Amino acid sequence: MTPPLSPDLNQIAKLLDRSRPQVVVVVGTGVAINATGHAHASWLGLLKHGIRHLVQKKFQPQWGVELEASLDAAFSPFHLQSALQHAELVEQALNTPNETAFAQWLESAFATFKSRNEEKAKAPLDALRDLHEAGALLLTTNYDSLLSDITGAR
Repeated sequence: MTPPLSPDLNQIAKLLDRSRPQVVVVVGTGVAINATGHAHASWLGLLKHGIRHLVQKKFQPQWGVELEASLDAAFSPFHLQSALQHAELVEQALNTPNETAFAQWLESAFATFKSRNEEKAKAPLDALRDLHEAGALLLTTNYDSLLSDITGAR
């Protein structure tokens, strides 16, 4: 017997079971970086944002400098295992002293994420909105609300 899906996955499964959408668009960080100009729209940038936040709150600047240098080495050339280890380290540090600290930091990191008011930044989002209105399902791996902002969807 297949275990039940989580509420979030169940919601996605229901969307995929519809006769529409015929198209599913998965939107990643490239759209967010282009739309906002924020470096922390990328995975590397978000990890660096977390490190800087930790230095402001509880760690010595030297710790941040060393960890950012090590992180840069993990991303150039990209080494998945090392990048994941860095992400786990940053997440654990952000979850200390309590587990709400991570969620609070993440929410604050994206609180001001809005699309720049430039044609180059808005055009991809407008195209995604048009695809959504035509019945395409938009999915994202991002933490920001850019797609929700342009479509009104959750």
